[in-house]
Amino acid sequence: VLLGGLIRLFLLKETLSPNPLKNGQRAGVESFKETYETIANSTTSIKHLIILSSFFMFCFHFEVLLRAVYAMNIKGLTTLEWGLIVSTSQVMSLAATFIIGWLIDSYGRKRVFTYSIAFLGVAVYLFSISNTFSSFLISMAIITTCEQSRIMALQVLIADSTPRPVRGRVFSVISILNNIGSSTSILLSGLLYDLNPILPFYTSTLMYSLATLFAIRFLHEVEERHI
Repeated sequence: VLLGGLIRLFLLKETLSPNPLKNGQRAGVESFKETYETIANSTTSIKHLIILSSFFMFCFHFEVLLRAVYAMNIKGLTTLEWGLIVSTSQVMSLAATFIIGWLIDSYGRKRVFTYSIAFLGVAVYLFSISNTFSSFLISMAIITTCEQSRIMALQVLIADSTPRPVRGRVFSVISILNNIGSSTSILLSGLLYDLNPILPFYTSTLMYSLATLFAIRFLHEVEERHI
Protein backbone atom coordinates (compact mmCIF):
# COMPACT_ATOMS: atom_id res chain seq x y z
CA VAL A 1 0.00 0.00 0.00
CA LEU A 2 2.81 2.39 0.93
CA LEU A 3 4.69 1.63 -2.30
CA GLY A 4 1.54 2.15 -4.35
CA GLY A 5 0.93 5.48 -2.64
CA LEU A 6 4.49 6.68 -3.32
CA ILE A 7 4.24 5.69 -6.98
CA ARG A 8 0.99 7.65 -7.35
CA LEU A 9 2.41 10.65 -5.48
CA PHE A 10 5.58 11.04 -7.56
CA LEU A 11 4.70 9.58 -10.95
CA LEU A 12 1.06 10.46 -11.64
CA LYS A 13 0.49 13.69 -13.55
CA GLU A 14 -2.60 15.90 -13.51
CA THR A 15 -4.45 16.04 -16.83
CA LEU A 16 -6.37 19.18 -15.80
CA SER A 17 -5.16 22.23 -13.91
CA PRO A 18 -6.72 22.20 -10.43
CA ASN A 19 -8.96 25.12 -9.48
CA PRO A 20 -9.13 25.14 -5.68
CA LEU A 21 -11.69 27.25 -3.82
CA LYS A 22 -10.47 29.47 -1.01
CA ASN A 23 -13.59 29.31 1.16
CA GLY A 24 -13.81 25.83 2.67
CA GLN A 25 -17.47 26.18 3.59
CA ARG A 26 -18.36 27.35 0.10
CA ALA A 27 -16.35 24.51 -1.36
CA GLY A 28 -18.34 21.98 0.65
CA VAL A 29 -21.73 23.40 -0.27
CA GLU A 30 -20.82 24.06 -3.89
CA SER A 31 -19.40 20.59 -4.35
CA PHE A 32 -22.75 18.97 -3.56
CA LYS A 33 -24.61 21.43 -5.77
CA GLU A 34 -22.22 21.09 -8.70
CA THR A 35 -22.18 17.30 -8.45
CA TYR A 36 -25.97 17.17 -8.50
CA GLU A 37 -26.12 19.53 -11.48
CA THR A 38 -23.45 17.55 -13.28
CA ILE A 39 -25.37 14.29 -12.95
CA ALA A 40 -28.73 15.94 -13.70
CA ASN A 41 -27.37 17.51 -16.88
CA SER A 42 -25.29 14.53 -17.98
CA THR A 43 -26.14 12.39 -20.97
CA THR A 44 -28.51 9.46 -20.78
CA SER A 45 -25.64 7.03 -21.36
CA ILE A 46 -23.78 8.32 -18.28
CA LYS A 47 -26.91 8.06 -16.13
CA HIS A 48 -27.42 4.50 -17.36
CA LEU A 49 -23.80 3.66 -16.53
CA ILE A 50 -24.16 5.05 -13.01
CA ILE A 51 -27.26 2.93 -12.36
CA LEU A 52 -25.77 -0.15 -14.01
CA SER A 53 -22.54 0.15 -12.04
CA SER A 54 -24.46 0.24 -8.75
CA PHE A 55 -26.54 -2.75 -9.81
CA PHE A 56 -23.43 -4.68 -10.80
CA MET A 57 -21.79 -3.99 -7.44
CA PHE A 58 -24.90 -5.34 -5.75
CA CYS A 59 -24.62 -8.53 -7.82
CA PHE A 60 -20.90 -9.03 -7.24
CA HIS A 61 -20.58 -9.19 -3.44
CA PHE A 62 -22.77 -11.99 -2.15
CA GLU A 63 -19.89 -14.35 -1.33
CA VAL A 64 -16.73 -12.23 -1.39
CA LEU A 65 -16.28 -11.94 2.39
CA LEU A 66 -17.35 -15.51 3.08
CA ARG A 67 -14.85 -17.43 0.97
CA ALA A 68 -12.28 -17.91 3.72
CA VAL A 69 -14.90 -18.89 6.31
CA TYR A 70 -16.53 -21.33 3.92
CA ALA A 71 -13.27 -22.91 2.74
CA MET A 72 -11.84 -23.42 6.23
CA ASN A 73 -14.84 -23.86 8.51
CA ILE A 74 -17.11 -25.78 6.16
CA LYS A 75 -14.75 -27.51 3.73
CA GLY A 76 -11.89 -28.10 6.17
CA LEU A 77 -8.95 -26.32 4.55
CA THR A 78 -6.17 -25.32 6.92
CA THR A 79 -5.10 -21.71 7.40
CA LEU A 80 -1.84 -22.46 5.59
CA GLU A 81 -3.64 -24.00 2.62
CA TRP A 82 -6.00 -21.06 2.33
CA GLY A 83 -3.10 -18.61 2.58
CA LEU A 84 -1.28 -20.40 -0.23
CA ILE A 85 -4.43 -20.39 -2.37
CA VAL A 86 -5.01 -16.66 -1.89
CA SER A 87 -1.36 -15.73 -2.46
CA THR A 88 -0.99 -17.89 -5.55
CA SER A 89 -4.23 -16.67 -7.10
CA GLN A 90 -3.28 -13.04 -6.46
CA VAL A 91 0.09 -13.53 -8.15
CA MET A 92 -1.62 -15.14 -11.14
CA SER A 93 -4.10 -12.27 -11.29
CA LEU A 94 -1.32 -9.68 -11.25
CA ALA A 95 0.58 -11.57 -13.94
CA ALA A 96 -2.51 -11.51 -16.14
CA THR A 97 -3.05 -7.74 -15.74
CA PHE A 98 -1.11 -6.74 -18.84
CA ILE A 99 -2.90 -9.37 -20.92
CA ILE A 100 -6.23 -8.11 -19.60
CA GLY A 101 -5.33 -4.56 -20.59
CA TRP A 102 -4.44 -5.72 -24.08
CA LEU A 103 -7.72 -7.63 -24.38
CA ILE A 104 -9.70 -4.56 -23.28
CA ASP A 105 -8.02 -2.37 -25.89
CA SER A 106 -8.20 -5.00 -28.62
CA TYR A 107 -11.64 -6.52 -28.18
CA GLY A 108 -13.62 -3.84 -26.36
CA ARG A 109 -14.59 -2.98 -22.83
CA LYS A 110 -18.08 -4.47 -22.92
CA ARG A 111 -16.94 -7.81 -24.35
CA VAL A 112 -14.18 -8.30 -21.77
CA PHE A 113 -16.47 -7.22 -18.93
CA THR A 114 -19.29 -9.52 -20.02
CA TYR A 115 -17.08 -12.58 -20.44
CA SER A 116 -15.41 -11.85 -17.09
CA ILE A 117 -18.63 -11.83 -15.09
CA ALA A 118 -19.93 -14.88 -16.95
CA PHE A 119 -16.80 -16.82 -15.99
CA LEU A 120 -17.07 -15.47 -12.45
CA GLY A 121 -20.48 -17.08 -12.10
CA VAL A 122 -19.05 -20.42 -13.16
CA ALA A 123 -15.98 -20.04 -10.94
CA VAL A 124 -18.06 -19.19 -7.85
CA TYR A 125 -20.14 -22.31 -8.41
CA LEU A 126 -16.96 -24.40 -8.78
CA PHE A 127 -15.69 -22.85 -5.54
CA SER A 128 -18.89 -23.84 -3.73
CA ILE A 129 -18.57 -27.51 -4.71
CA SER A 130 -14.79 -27.75 -4.23
CA ASN A 131 -13.42 -30.18 -1.68
CA THR A 132 -9.69 -30.31 -2.38
CA PHE A 133 -6.79 -27.88 -2.30
CA SER A 134 -6.31 -28.05 -6.07
CA SER A 135 -9.99 -27.44 -6.89
CA PHE A 136 -10.09 -24.44 -4.56
CA LEU A 137 -6.88 -23.11 -6.10
CA ILE A 138 -8.23 -23.40 -9.65
CA SER A 139 -11.53 -21.73 -8.80
CA MET A 140 -9.84 -18.92 -6.85
CA ALA A 141 -7.35 -18.31 -9.67
CA ILE A 142 -10.25 -17.87 -12.08
CA ILE A 143 -12.14 -15.68 -9.62
CA THR A 144 -9.30 -13.28 -8.87
CA THR A 145 -8.27 -12.98 -12.52
CA CYS A 146 -11.83 -12.35 -13.71
CA GLU A 147 -12.44 -9.89 -10.87
CA GLN A 148 -9.40 -7.92 -11.98
CA SER A 149 -10.66 -8.08 -15.55
CA ARG A 150 -14.20 -6.90 -14.83
CA ILE A 151 -12.94 -4.04 -12.61
CA MET A 152 -10.54 -2.79 -15.26
CA ALA A 153 -13.00 -3.11 -18.13
CA LEU A 154 -15.82 -1.28 -16.35
CA GLN A 155 -13.56 1.50 -15.08
CA VAL A 156 -12.19 2.09 -18.57
CA LEU A 157 -15.70 2.08 -20.04
CA ILE A 158 -16.90 4.63 -17.49
CA ALA A 159 -13.84 6.82 -18.10
CA ASP A 160 -14.40 6.61 -21.86
CA SER A 161 -18.00 7.75 -21.40
CA THR A 162 -17.31 10.67 -19.06
CA PRO A 163 -16.00 14.09 -20.15
CA ARG A 164 -12.72 14.80 -18.41
CA PRO A 165 -13.78 18.09 -16.71
CA VAL A 166 -16.56 16.33 -14.75
CA ARG A 167 -15.00 12.89 -14.40
CA GLY A 168 -14.14 13.31 -10.73
CA ARG A 169 -17.71 14.26 -9.79
CA VAL A 170 -19.22 11.43 -11.80
CA PHE A 171 -16.84 8.91 -10.23
CA SER A 172 -17.67 10.22 -6.75
CA VAL A 173 -21.38 9.52 -7.31
CA ILE A 174 -20.57 6.11 -8.78
CA SER A 175 -18.39 5.31 -5.76
CA ILE A 176 -21.16 6.21 -3.30
CA LEU A 177 -23.82 4.19 -5.13
CA ASN A 178 -21.41 1.28 -5.61
CA ASN A 179 -20.74 1.19 -1.88
CA ILE A 180 -24.47 1.16 -1.17
CA GLY A 181 -24.97 -1.68 -3.65
CA SER A 182 -22.10 -3.80 -2.36
CA SER A 183 -22.93 -3.14 1.31
CA THR A 184 -26.51 -4.27 0.74
CA SER A 185 -25.47 -7.55 -0.84
CA ILE A 186 -22.86 -8.16 1.87
CA LEU A 187 -25.56 -7.70 4.52
CA LEU A 188 -27.86 -10.11 2.70
CA SER A 189 -25.03 -12.60 2.29
CA GLY A 190 -24.60 -12.81 6.07
CA LEU A 191 -28.28 -13.55 6.50
CA LEU A 192 -28.15 -16.23 3.81
CA TYR A 193 -25.04 -17.79 5.35
CA ASP A 194 -26.84 -18.12 8.68
CA LEU A 195 -29.62 -20.02 6.94
CA ASN A 196 -27.22 -22.27 5.02
CA PRO A 197 -23.50 -21.67 4.25
CA ILE A 198 -23.97 -22.70 0.61
CA LEU A 199 -26.73 -20.16 -0.11
CA PRO A 200 -24.52 -17.06 -0.62
CA PHE A 201 -22.55 -18.95 -3.29
CA TYR A 202 -25.62 -20.21 -5.11
CA THR A 203 -27.10 -16.72 -4.92
CA SER A 204 -23.86 -15.23 -6.21
CA THR A 205 -23.88 -17.60 -9.18
CA LEU A 206 -27.42 -16.55 -10.03
CA MET A 207 -26.60 -12.86 -9.62
CA TYR A 208 -23.54 -13.13 -11.87
CA SER A 209 -25.78 -14.77 -14.48
CA LEU A 210 -28.30 -11.94 -14.13
CA ALA A 211 -25.54 -9.34 -14.37
CA THR A 212 -24.26 -11.01 -17.54
CA LEU A 213 -27.70 -10.72 -19.14
CA PHE A 214 -27.94 -7.06 -18.10
CA ALA A 215 -24.48 -6.35 -19.51
CA ILE A 216 -25.39 -7.95 -22.83
CA ARG A 217 -28.67 -6.03 -23.05
CA PHE A 218 -27.96 -2.63 -21.50
CA LEU A 219 -24.18 -2.04 -21.50
CA HIS A 220 -22.86 -0.31 -24.62
CA GLU A 221 -19.48 0.64 -25.99
CA VAL A 222 -18.80 4.35 -26.34
CA GLU A 223 -18.97 5.65 -29.90
CA GLU A 224 -16.76 8.66 -29.14
CA ARG A 225 -14.31 8.16 -26.28
CA HIS A 226 -13.38 11.02 -23.95
CA ILE A 227 -9.62 11.06 -23.49
